[in-house]
Amino acid sequence: MKRNFLPGFVLLLTFATVIAFTGCSSAIGPAVDTAVLDTARAAIVSDTADLEAVAIIGPLAVVDGAYAVLYQGNPWFVKGLSRLAAPAELVEGVIVTITGEASPVLDRDAEGNSLFWGYYLKAETFSISS
Repeated sequence: MKRNFLPGFVLLLTFATVIAFTGCSSAIGPAVDTAVLDTARAAIVSDTADLEAVAIIGPLAVVDGAYAVLYQGNPWFVKGLSRLAAPAELVEGVIVTITGEASPVLDRDAEGNSLFWGYYLKAETFSISS
């Protein structure tokens, strides 16, 4: 009894080609990521009831084009820093102390998942720690 493996091989090759051209679905779609990131980074807290008085100490950094203080592993995006400090003082890596009012930066993606981007900090005082 002769057996022919050619039809089975062709079927397997066709299946592999279909998977290669269609790809596998992913939980994170690249088209959704950029739109969600742009929306979340531009988030501005407008409700003063959400703000809480804080004082943070940490290294100054530029994250996505905005000043931020890295505190306890989270970026604190600082607004109003340029009116409190001279441009020569705003150097990445310098340890700063900033007091002000803060609120978490939250958003939702297209699927309704909650996203946390750090904190929004409205600066009231600024000093460089030595």
